[in-house]
Amino acid sequence: MSQREAVLTLYVVSFILGTLAVFVTQASVAEGYTVGGLTGLAGLYSLWRLERPPFRETGR
Repeated sequence: MSQREAVLTLYVVSFILGTLAVFVTQASVAEGYTVGGLTGLAGLYSLWRLERPPFRETGR
């Protein structure tokens, strides 16, 4: 992933999390817990996906 792609990915993730935060302010308690749980699972999956070996050799 290039530096430009990484920055764009961070912007997209930040936009999605901000949208979810606005939704949670208007949601019921059950909806808030559901969104929080799904967001937590997505974060754990992302950490697992990014940190798992083997790492590719980029040749740099």
